[in-house]
Amino acid sequence: MAQTLLNEWEMDGPSEQLGDVIRLMERLLDGGNRKQLMESLCHWLQQQVLGSRALIGALGSCGSNIDDWYGPSLPIGLLLELDDFPLARNDQWQQRLQTGQMVVNGNLQQDGGWGMLGEAASNAGLSAGVALPVLKQDGQPLALICLFWLTPHLAMPREQLSLKRASRLLRIGLEHLQRQQILQENESAYRQLAESTNAPMLVIRGDTVAYANPAFVTLTGSPLQTNTRMGSLIHDEDRRAALDFLIQAQRQHIGGSCQFRLLRQDAHDAAVAAHISPISFHGTPAVLATLNLNNT
Repeated sequence: MAQTLLNEWEMDGPSEQLGDVIRLMERLLDGGNRKQLMESLCHWLQQQVLGSRALIGALGSCGSNIDDWYGPSLPIGLLLELDDFPLARNDQWQQRLQTGQMVVNGNLQQDGGWGMLGEAASNAGLSAGVALPVLKQDGQPLALICLFWLTPHLAMPREQLSLKRASRLLRIGLEHLQRQQILQENESAYRQLAESTNAPMLVIRGDTVAYANPAFVTLTGSPLQTNTRMGSLIHDEDRRAALDFLIQAQRQHIGGSCQFRLLRQDAHDAAVAAHISPISFHGTPAVLATLNLNNT
């Protein structure tokens, strides 16, 4: 993720803030959620543009309305009034939002072109604003990020730049969280499949067993400890070749099969063929191994 941030951040020239931004994002995305991400970016943006009030809204599941707003320095009434804010209308302002253009307004009371957003901001005592849609890499809307001021104010270039950078951080963060959710759903599906089958299955991450299903535990005759070394389960004569294959499958993200003798608690080795499928487990490369007993 650090390289992604570097590429995005340096688009507008080098900045001494990059290191702080990387640490911020890594901290937020290490087990964080969307609310933490958006609220923290609001605070960060207000530190960059003193005197401003930040507002961020994320699209709902339908993809046409913004229904999740965060503005820690704004009245709660404004956030409630904007609930289900429609992003897709045919007026000129909404078209600019859909195409990713920044919308600047130095005096909201004198310009009715902001529609519902401008009216709600004015009712909350705000006088000026700048809004920027956050688009996915495929161009689809993802969120809306805004800065407001209490008095008439035309956003300066450096303030607009801060908003652009915050929008990129928000896009990276939201897309990362979406990918993590997909991975978690996939992992849940793997686990449900593994728990219900009679075939011994295990997830191997690096050279350790990250998960083993009940059928595998039955085959070996004993429950596995957390992060059991895979090598401790393989016969000495087969260990090196089997581990090399498993590690290479993770590095290259490829499938295949290998054979080895599996050590059991009753001291009777089980000759198995392991069918390997590359997966992501908790966001890192791993393999799902399904074992078949060799009866020859």
